[in-house]
Amino acid sequence: MVNATAGLHPLLDRVMIGVSQIGVPLMVLAVVLHWWVKVDRYHVRHAALSAGCAFLLGLAINQFILLFVHRIRPYDAGVSH
Repeated sequence: MVNATAGLHPLLDRVMIGVSQIGVPLMVLAVVLHWWVKVDRYHVRHAALSAGCAFLLGLAINQFILLFVHRIRPYDAGVSH
């Protein structure tokens, strides 16, 4: 359903490409900016550190799994756009 609209709407394609390119840096920037929020600073910093640690742990687990599971990605097989 998600891939069915790929290539049909040029404006939507550009928006989705832009979101995929700048989405992660914007999320990191949002977490970094929340570090200096003046209201309830302890809880905000705890959430920012927890989010960063969860990201790093998830990335490490993903990379470990990739060492043992080798399969062709759907876009490389020509299944999706």
